[in-house]
Amino acid sequence: MELTGLDKLGRLTGKKKHRGDAKFMKAVEQFKEDIAEASWENQQEMIKDRPDFDTAHPDGFFFVDLNVHRAMIMVEFIIDPEDEEDEGEVEVVWAGTHDEYKSTFGNDKNVIEKWLRAHGRIE
Repeated sequence: MELTGLDKLGRLTGKKKHRGDAKFMKAVEQFKEDIAEASWENQQEMIKDRPDFDTAHPDGFFFVDLNVHRAMIMVEFIIDPEDEEDEGEVEVVWAGTHDEYKSTFGNDKNVIEKWLRAHGRIE
């Protein structure tokens, strides 16, 4: 699978509080490796391999909690089931600390949906 949106992840890993956190950085690297090595054909396979993927919206958006609530990453699972050549993509669409997650989304599915609409991710 291809992992895109790494600039958002880079802003998160570059934060002062995370740079010296070896466990967090290891969790980020493991996340990247898991995506790169994956050959998921659907969201169920992805969740089976990475049970920390929590559905944020039924259109393929998930939150990933890295290193015990230290960071939250919203990803979109993208694959064209009709294209046998499509290896799939996981795109980082938002990344932040758990506090930033709470202030942005409030752990509310309706707020998440409004955010996705406002950012042109869903109609």
